[in-house]
Amino acid sequence: MPHMVELVDDLGRLGDIGPQWAELHAAAGGGPFSSAEWLAAWAAAYGGQGAAPCIGLAWSGGRLLAGMPLGLRRGRVSTRGPRVGKLVMLCDERAGFHEVLALPGPEGQAAVAALLEGCLARGGWELADLNPVLGSAALDGLAARAQAQGLAVWRREEIRRAVCDLSAGWQGYLARRSGNFRKSIRVARKRVEAEWGTLRILRGGEPDADAVLERALAVSARCWKARMGTDIGSNPRVRAFMTEIWTRFSARKAARILLLSIGGRDAASCFLLRSGNREYGFITDFDEDFAALSPGRVIVSHALETAAADGIAVFDMMRLTPFWERFADEIQSFERLRLCRRFGLAWLWLSVEERARPLGRELRKRYRRRSHTRIAFKDRSSERERSDEDA
Repeated sequence: MPHMVELVDDLGRLGDIGPQWAELHAAAGGGPFSSAEWLAAWAAAYGGQGAAPCIGLAWSGGRLLAGMPLGLRRGRVSTRGPRVGKLVMLCDERAGFHEVLALPGPEGQAAVAALLEGCLARGGWELADLNPVLGSAALDGLAARAQAQGLAVWRREEIRRAVCDLSAGWQGYLARRSGNFRKSIRVARKRVEAEWGTLRILRGGEPDADAVLERALAVSARCWKARMGTDIGSNPRVRAFMTEIWTRFSARKAARILLLSIGGRDAASCFLLRSGNREYGFITDFDEDFAALSPGRVIVSHALETAAADGIAVFDMMRLTPFWERFADEIQSFERLRLCRRFGLAWLWLSVEERARPLGRELRKRYRRRSHTRIAFKDRSSERERSDEDA
């Protein structure tokens, strides 16, 4: 049957299609950031700010086959580029990660192609910038269809993330880790227990669940992220967004908060979201006053152990740092996909930028080498001066 493409500009429409979106989300194996609850939470906290909604829906026979929560706004092509009309993911980078949802198989791919054609017909944009977005067959189909339509396509890895395999349970997971890793967890837990540490695990619906959320937000406001402006506890709008997420996801037991207290003070928190048999380490924070006790290692290991006990097969940490890499079984990535009409201002700028990228990398390498040489020369000069003084 032919597809009927709908581009929704009213966030209230999300409530009307909630059951259909949930059905598509489950069939596509979507994560929490493309769920109806996430979109509703974002609309409640950020609706009316930033991009104007342009949510793409592809229907056939009254069934929703594909969906892209998009927004339309003016923005820079890149960090220093000119401003153009941009088609972006509706929930921007401050609000998690994104997906293109489509039914598996040819039916879903055809629906994604129809969505792209509908967006092209809509107009008002020169550049589609989907970032960061989860790689999938639907995203592959979107990129392939864009190339077939004559659009310029730029696609690259944007964010790397650590993923843990819990299919064999917690003990099976630990068996794959090194002896030093297992020892570090045992030692950290014993240190916390010796300091009268206690761990709370809430799934929502408990009498003091909202109070524990406030305590977790307070931990975030005290952590190092607060100095960078990336914490979830200082900004009132971000706090409202987290409250909306907690309320909506915990209603169907798809959210958990772990709160670690040491000596009567809150030392670390972990905000987790669940979709299917995967759990996502959305936000993890710790108070630097307790750094010597390794509260991050303690709370993350408990999060993994609890997830394995609940039957979770995959734990996605959503980021990659030296700390998270020690827990990882696999390194995966989020991507950035940019689609652009050829011969326009955005196409010209991105074409030049991509051609200049290798030159920029080489210049940065040379600058670092010169910097290291200067530092080494200064160190040798200082050593000679000290030697002369001693003589």
